[in-house]
Amino acid sequence: MNIFLFPFFFQNLRNTRVLNLYTRRLTQIPGISGLQNLEEFSIQNCWKSTAIDKSIGFLGKLKILRFISCDKIRSVPPLKLSSLEELEFSRCSFLESFPLIVNESGGKLKILRVTNCTRIRIIPSLMLPSLEELDLSECTSLESFQHVVDGFGDKLKTMSVSGCIKLRSIPPLKLDLLETLDLSCCYSLENFPIVVDGFLGKLKTLLVESCHNLKSIPPLKLDSLEKLDLSYCCSLESFPSVVNGLLDKLKFLNFEYCIMLKNIPRLRLTSLEFFNLQHCYSLESFPEILGDMRNIPGLLMDETPIKKLPFQFQSLTQPEAFCYCRYVRLPTKAVRISKLVESDIKNRTKVCPLQSSHVKYICVSDCKLSDEYLLRNILLYANVKELHLTNVEFTVIPKSIEKCHFLWKIVLDDCKKLQEIKGIPPCLKMLSALNCVSLTLSRKSKLLNQVMIYFVSICNVFDILLDIVKILFIIYD
Repeated sequence: MNIFLFPFFFQNLRNTRVLNLYTRRLTQIPGISGLQNLEEFSIQNCWKSTAIDKSIGFLGKLKILRFISCDKIRSVPPLKLSSLEELEFSRCSFLESFPLIVNESGGKLKILRVTNCTRIRIIPSLMLPSLEELDLSECTSLESFQHVVDGFGDKLKTMSVSGCIKLRSIPPLKLDLLETLDLSCCYSLENFPIVVDGFLGKLKTLLVESCHNLKSIPPLKLDSLEKLDLSYCCSLESFPSVVNGLLDKLKFLNFEYCIMLKNIPRLRLTSLEFFNLQHCYSLESFPEILGDMRNIPGLLMDETPIKKLPFQFQSLTQPEAFCYCRYVRLPTKAVRISKLVESDIKNRTKVCPLQSSHVKYICVSDCKLSDEYLLRNILLYANVKELHLTNVEFTVIPKSIEKCHFLWKIVLDDCKKLQEIKGIPPCLKMLSALNCVSLTLSRKSKLLNQVMIYFVSICNVFDILLDIVKILFIIYD
């Protein structure tokens, strides 16, 4: 659209409150001083526009102003917008300076988004006492903030600088009401922002993923935290000291690839549902856990040299998985696994095992389990659906496994001492016994006959033929 046609076009819009422009032909954002009743103005995909008329900064009733994918705009005129509540500049890749918000204009501003503006280097001093959301994500040239502890007030609820790869520091912040803080992929960030009074009592989500240069986090009060992601913080040496160790509401905790992390303080994690300690190569001790962990289904510890297994897992009340991965390097591993499992069993002996067991997946590898242990304890996991015993030393699968009525998959690969499988669960659909060298051809034939007789005795042969073929091909490796 020709820019000279805009005055005539706007004559019919003097009373309009919402104006959205989607055009690729404009070379300049036109003057709109005549639209004094405008409350929302959005400009999108003006790829050829290089300038914004200064009249846009004098619309007294304007509440929402958005510039999206206006790639060639280099600067924004001063904004004297006393009613402005939301301001957004997204994917304005040539924008070199942060928009100047005149003090009286920022009094009502609640949302400020300046995202994917890849040439902005500095955030100036701001006075935004009503600000609730600040999003500066993917501003890849951003290096620093000016002093903002008073400028943001204490109403900020969401703050993101995700993907600001050159940002080295963030000034002190007063964040009493903050609920989400996203610092992920700030590769150059060297220090966690100083939190006034160390109080983040409303914070629910803290994302610090891939902050490669971050070495420490100051003590924090995190009473409401639900998600904490510190994965790929390769220089992080210690976990932040949590006041009283209380993280009662935390559901997600991720330390994956914190390769320098040496210790984690005592924590209370009664609501935890996900716990990842994989590839923490310097972590040798499991944190002391205060109280029960009621909801966690399992623990990921691949390639983490924990020297002592987390005996707190004895108190799990509803685990869905019982898994020891092959990369958890433990001294006297077989003894420790046996003791942990038997301790877990002892805690369940006062209730009916068929009713008490919530374990649905068992995965044990690279260790030794006695035949006596399997015979005595297999029923305590009667609700299990999948049983994976790979490279485990034992000789017999007991007949009592038939009582596991939900077990449909058994993997016994590389169990070189396995000689006999005495029982077949009624719902079994897949049995893998690859490289079980002690399970001779005659025993495999006997096992297959046992499978066929068992299945034919309980259901129609045509319905289970496919399942038998699956087992046949896997056994005869």
